[in-house]
Amino acid sequence: MWSISKIPTPAVDCNIYPNLRNHHRASCSSFQDYFQLEIMKSSLVSASLLAVATLSALVTLPARQASAQCIMNDTNIQMTISGSRTPTERTNNVSQNSTGGCVGNTINTTNVQSNVGGTAPVRQNRQSSQTINGTNDSPTGINMAPLKFKQSVQVDVYNAADTLKR
Repeated sequence: MWSISKIPTPAVDCNIYPNLRNHHRASCSSFQDYFQLEIMKSSLVSASLLAVATLSALVTLPARQASAQCIMNDTNIQMTISGSRTPTERTNNVSQNSTGGCVGNTINTTNVQSNVGGTAPVRQNRQSSQTINGTNDSPTGINMAPLKFKQSVQVDVYNAADTLKR
């Protein structure tokens, strides 16, 4: 922090400020001390006003409720472990539909189709439909479409041991 001796002060001419000298009944040499104290007081007042203004701005900010965008998620796993050398025939048809903006909802669908054993060719078919009907009344004032995610894992594993079973 600054001490009084370190604050730069203007040179004071007692002849220019006679009222100041008469008002404070001080000698001309004490004017520099007077100005140093005034500078310190004004710095303290400025810092205090800035702190009060910052706190009052924080207190008067409207509190908004947190809200998240809607999410649509589909996870699919289709797998075959068999003695067939023919790749599995697979379909995974997923539709994700939405209307309007959406806040705070989630749709999650999960599918696992597995075939273990055998030597015959395999078919795995899947149909899935997701729908979210939203509104355009978001508490944040920002209306956004849902985030849409689709994951699909399709795996064929050849197992020679299945050809030995009869």
